[in-house]
Amino acid sequence: MRQQVIDNAASLYKDPIPVPFLFPRYPEKIHYPLIEGTSYRYDGIAEGLFTLDKNWRCIYASTSFLRLLDKKSHDLVGSQVWEIFPELEATALGSIYKRSMHDGMPRILVDYIPAFSGWFRVSITPTAEGIDTIIQHHIKSTSERRPSYTSEEKYRTLFNSIDEGFCLVEVLFDTYNRPYDYRFLETNEAFKQQTDIENAVGRTMREIAPLHENHWFEIYGHVALTGESIRFENHAEQLHRWYEVYAFRMGAAEQRQVAILFKDITERKRMEHLKDDFISTASHELNTPLTGIKAYTQLLTRELQKAGDKRNTALAKKLHHHVERMVNLVNNLLDTSNITKGEFPLTKERFDINDLVGERINEFRLLNQYHQIILNTKPVRPVFADRQRIGQALGNIITNAIKYSPPTGKITVSVSDVDEKFLKISIEDHGVGIPAPSLTNAFDRFFRAGSADMPTYPGMGLGLYITAQIIKHHGGTITADNKPDKGAVFSFTLPYD
Repeated sequence: MRQQVIDNAASLYKDPIPVPFLFPRYPEKIHYPLIEGTSYRYDGIAEGLFTLDKNWRCIYASTSFLRLLDKKSHDLVGSQVWEIFPELEATALGSIYKRSMHDGMPRILVDYIPAFSGWFRVSITPTAEGIDTIIQHHIKSTSERRPSYTSEEKYRTLFNSIDEGFCLVEVLFDTYNRPYDYRFLETNEAFKQQTDIENAVGRTMREIAPLHENHWFEIYGHVALTGESIRFENHAEQLHRWYEVYAFRMGAAEQRQVAILFKDITERKRMEHLKDDFISTASHELNTPLTGIKAYTQLLTRELQKAGDKRNTALAKKLHHHVERMVNLVNNLLDTSNITKGEFPLTKERFDINDLVGERINEFRLLNQYHQIILNTKPVRPVFADRQRIGQALGNIITNAIKYSPPTGKITVSVSDVDEKFLKISIEDHGVGIPAPSLTNAFDRFFRAGSADMPTYPGMGLGLYITAQIIKHHGGTITADNKPDKGAVFSFTLPYD
C-alpha cells in the first residue's frame, strides 16, 4: 500500500530527494528508517494519510491530513485515535475500523464524518504494523448532514438478506495445538433460522451444545491452520440437523478465524434416506425371483442344446443375457444401498493383479467381438485386496469404456508400479470422452455424463460410483480425465498392503 502511494506521488517530482529520512514513529525516543524520501512524497499527495499501530496509536500523519484538521504533528502522533476523536468510536466508521483491525480485510466507504465536518472517501488498509488510511474529500450536498445509506449499511443489508447462514468464528486450540472449541464472533439473520441458536456472538459452541461432535472442531481447526477452504456435508446430532458447509479462513493465520457459510439440508437428507430405504427394500425383493429366473434360464438353455434345437437355444441365450443384465442392475442397487449404510465389508487375500486383469479381459473378449481390448502389463508384486471387488471395479470401467467407444474402438488396460507402496491400473479408450463440466461428477451416485452432441446411453449411473467406493475402501485413489486426441482414461491406485 505504502509503496503504491510512494510510486504515485513520485510522479509529482522530477527530481525527488534521494536521501533517507527519519521520523519518530512513537512518542518514545526511537526512530525507524523509511524508504528514501518517504515523508516528502507522502506530504506531496492530495489525500490525507495517517497510520495507526496495533494499539490504535497514530504513528504518522501527512501534512495534508494535519491541514484538514488544522492540527500539528505532535497533536496526533503518539496518541490513541479514540482519544483524538472520541465521537468516532461509536459510529459506523469506528465499527469498520475495528473489524478491519480484527479480520485483516481492507475496506472503502463514503460517509459523512462529523469530526471532519464533511463527506469523505475513506480507504482502510490493514498492514503488519496496524492500519493505513487514505482520506479525501467527496463531493456531496452540504445540506445533507447524514448519508441516506452508508456503505456499512449496504453491507449489513446484503449480509442479512442472504438465505444461507453465515458466521465468523475464532477456533480455540489447546496447549498441544489441537482444536477443541470455537467462539462466535459474528452471525447474520439467517444463522438463527438455520440453527435455532440465539445470541450466539461471544459464546462458544461447547457452551451452546456441549455434545457437539469433535469432527466439526477438527475441520475448522484444519482450515484455520492451513488456510485451505473446504466444502462438505455433515451431521450435527445435538442440533438434529444436517448441514452443507463452505468454510474458509479469514484474516491472518495467527488470528485462527474461519468464516462459515452453511445451509440446513435436513429435509433433503430425510428424502434421500427414504429413497435409499426404498432402493434397499426393492432390491432385496427383486433379488430372490431373479435368482430363480436365472437358474431356470440356464437349465432351459442346456436342455435345448441337448435336444439340438439351435433356434430356441439362441433365443434362450438372449433371454439369459437380459436376465444377467437385470441381476447386475439389482446387485448394483444392493451395493449402493450397503455403501450408503456403511455396510461394505471386504474379504482380502493376496493375489497376482495381472492374473485378475487377464481373466476379466478374456471374459470381455468372449462376450464382445467388436472392440479390440489390449493388455499392457508390467511385473508387479502381489496385492492384498478383495479379489472379487477389484474384479468388479475393473469390469465396471471396461464396460463403461465399451459403452462410450465406437464398435471398432481400441481399449487399452495397463498395469504398472507407482512406487513401493502402490500400483496403478489405467483403462484408456478412444470414444467420445467426458464433457468437461462432468469430469468432477463422474463418480457421483446416479450421475450420467451427457451433452447436446452426445448420444444417449443406457444405464443408471451406478457403475462408476460403486467402483470409486471399492477403491476408496481399499485406501486407493481413482481419477477420470480426457485424452488430448479424443477419448477418456480412468486410472486407480491400490496399496500393496
